[in-house]
Amino acid sequence: MKRKNGFTKMVMAIAMIVCLAFILPAQAKKVMSAKDFIAECRQQIKEIKIENARIMFDSGEWTFLDCRTDKEFKRGSVPNATHMQRGMLEFKIEKKFPDKSAKIVVFCKSGSRSTLSVCTLTKMGYTNVVSLSGGWKKWVAEGHPVS
Repeated sequence: MKRKNGFTKMVMAIAMIVCLAFILPAQAKKVMSAKDFIAECRQQIKEIKIENARIMFDSGEWTFLDCRTDKEFKRGSVPNATHMQRGMLEFKIEKKFPDKSAKIVVFCKSGSRSTLSVCTLTKMGYTNVVSLSGGWKKWVAEGHPVS
């Protein structure tokens, strides 16, 4: 009887170890909110202030990429900005910007979608992409050119 008990305990211990091997990694995953995800992306990208964006705009060397919706874009944008909705960015960017070293300032309404966009573009190999802190709202509020 003692031998059977020892065998049973060993089988139960092995079963428990196997179960823990599946349960622990699943619980170790960090569940993030959109706000958490944006904050994490901000740590990985370069954001610029409006003043620097204006200098880049005036230089003519940087392309401004508006990642807002069609409806938002139709209401106005940075002059000569390229429009590419956030939801289609990954699918269209390489056709529009095949050069991964293209100088691109990405903006949206307030800076969250552009943060996500720049994070994605960086992971796709783009090396000169920046997010406009404060976005379109701040650009307009500070009296910069609009079209």
